[in-house]
Amino acid sequence: MRGEVPRRRDSDASRSTGSADAGRHASAVRADSQRDTDRPERHLADAPNDGRRDRDDPERDPIDPRLLAGVPRPHAALPDDTGRAYLTQPRDTRPPPDRDTKPDLTRPPEPPPDPKDRRPLADHADRLRVWVDRPAFQDGFDDIRPPDRYGDPLTLQDGTRVPRFNDRPTRDQTRDQTRQGRLGDCGVMATLGAVASHRPGDIAHRVAIEADGTYRVRLNEAKCTRDGARSTGRVIELSVTPELPVDNNAPGQPAFAKAEDGAAWSPVLEKAFAGVDKTWTASRRADWAESWAALCETDAADKDVKNPRSGPPPDGYVRLNQGSSAWERAEILTQLTGKESIVRSVPRRPDDLTRVLAKQLDDRKPVLIASRPERYKDERLPHGLQAAHAYEVVGVSAKEIALRNPWKEDHPELMSPAEFIANMEPRYTTLK
Repeated sequence: MRGEVPRRRDSDASRSTGSADAGRHASAVRADSQRDTDRPERHLADAPNDGRRDRDDPERDPIDPRLLAGVPRPHAALPDDTGRAYLTQPRDTRPPPDRDTKPDLTRPPEPPPDPKDRRPLADHADRLRVWVDRPAFQDGFDDIRPPDRYGDPLTLQDGTRVPRFNDRPTRDQTRDQTRQGRLGDCGVMATLGAVASHRPGDIAHRVAIEADGTYRVRLNEAKCTRDGARSTGRVIELSVTPELPVDNNAPGQPAFAKAEDGAAWSPVLEKAFAGVDKTWTASRRADWAESWAALCETDAADKDVKNPRSGPPPDGYVRLNQGSSAWERAEILTQLTGKESIVRSVPRRPDDLTRVLAKQLDDRKPVLIASRPERYKDERLPHGLQAAHAYEVVGVSAKEIALRNPWKEDHPELMSPAEFIANMEPRYTTLK
């Protein structure tokens, strides 16, 4: 059994707006070994069929269009997943490091931002280019100690680089190359795995390696819509350096997203998403500032929060560490696929739910959803669910629904549609 999985703070279960959990990862400890033996293991191989049926099946009933309507994004939307970082070691109880850490003088500093990186749309209509070197990674408000420094875990001892892909990207194999690490970005990692499974080609052409050793990551610029996101038609081109946050006692292992199965694309894309805020428009920055202000207000109102968030909105990895909302996951879906994404309500009738989700999977459209928050302190959710945690729907049948945990283990037990409705958030993210 692996070490503890810390959950953010004891008071996080009470921090929510409507059904959205506004907290960060909760601060209880992962279920002990006795709980693990009490709960039967379920492997993804045991999942029901993805829901795909013959496209010419005459029994496929038309779906009520009302079930496909979008859910408008609320003002200052708060995360409905709290990150749920996965640790392979016990929580470090040392005080968090000073946020104003000394610069690393062993490497030249990141070049100053190119003013052309964020010019008006009319000045460069085809693409944006930014440099992503060392995004902020030490969250001074987190009760989980951050990594120690930047290192180069993607360079092997013989001097060669971990390959982007260890083979031709395929559906199941590429999904298995994603694994969340010690960063509260379960929504990002669940989305990467979902796109890698349903649309491996969309992952394969996103990451290239340059002659100077940097990675060129291409994303679609996304514009947030009323109920999701759509592509602007422009490409975001990010030059991503290979250095990643590491711990001093494990410099050869990325502290955040893992280079699973000998493939580097997942941590490289995670770093690109940490740096994508460099490309944001003024309105997108204002949206994030409003959400951050709401999180700070929530912390300030909770007397049990020992280190309430405050100050300017963070960027980089620290921004990802705050968790994500269903609408932010829609934005990531569009950035990875170039397709319009949408947030929809979970149908409340089990038969409607399975037909809707099965059709999405049949059409190779990822489905992402967060589990509900705790209803009381230290509540243990049924079916092995982690509270306020983002999952991918990987299989649907009339009687069962299967979820994938971005930790790449501890996948929830199969749930009936009624149990799914009772224990998941009331909205999901997918492609139109």
